[in-house]
Amino acid sequence: TVRITSTTADVTTINVNRGPSGSCNNGNGGIVIINSSGTLTVMDKITSIGNVSGNITLIAKELYLNASVLNATNETSSNSGINGTIKLFYNVTINISQATIKPAPFLTKENEFGRIEFIDRISGYASVDINKSINISSNLISVNSEGGNLNGSADLTIKGFSVGEILRNDEGCDATICQKLETTSDSVTFNVSQFTTYSLDRINPIVNASLNKSLTSISQNDIINLSANATDNVGLSFGQIIVNDTGFVRYFNFSLGGTTRAEFSQNITISCAAGCIINFTARVNDTSGNFRTNDTIV
Repeated sequence: TVRITSTTADVTTINVNRGPSGSCNNGNGGIVIINSSGTLTVMDKITSIGNVSGNITLIAKELYLNASVLNATNETSSNSGINGTIKLFYNVTINISQATIKPAPFLTKENEFGRIEFIDRISGYASVDINKSINISSNLISVNSEGGNLNGSADLTIKGFSVGEILRNDEGCDATICQKLETTSDSVTFNVSQFTTYSLDRINPIVNASLNKSLTSISQNDIINLSANATDNVGLSFGQIIVNDTGFVRYFNFSLGGTTRAEFSQNITISCAAGCIINFTARVNDTSGNFRTNDTIV
């Protein structure tokens, strides 16, 4: 195993080949792990081949392979051996379009806003402008599929949030495309089967309210109907009508069933005398935990 950890690494050649299986070795290729917190440049080649080839893992803030070679294929003449894996992790910039990488690499990008880990090998890496095609910013991960070369399954992590329905192009993502995997106190991880733009729902619902009587004509013992109309881009969870007349608070709850549009209303008998202050509130929560209120004070 070759393991290198450095702020900046310029690598010329690393060879951890084992050759064919024989009486003196098992034919397993070695393992190469290079981790650079800054720039990692491979100028010539890294090979880790054998009957059972080893693994090459490169991790860097900026990763440059230029015209270099990474090789973890099996070297049996009948191609009956087992290929190793090549995994590339980067934070800001990657340049691999001129490199020769065998077998094709697994690719992961991670920064302070999130992470994208492609499940399958990126076989068309030489035809892709990765830096232009992959964007991870606050509550947003987008990929230009580049003619299908990046349009595969991937695990996405959005950091800085612990709740929120998954959005695909600002609309709720169908379960056949998006599957939530894990939620922590500061991140949400989910799998997608194809690419476009993904985010978490942080958009508050909209609620408008109206009364069946003008504010200036409301009197004690009147029966007032408060009607609320609510909309949301993904789905509404529940609604509330709250009435506070001089410290006496009444709550009326309504299940909205995940629809994007809903109406709910309540008849309220005014119990306080002239001169009291009445606060009518309509509140809605969406399925992501976002909410909005609409207050009317008499």
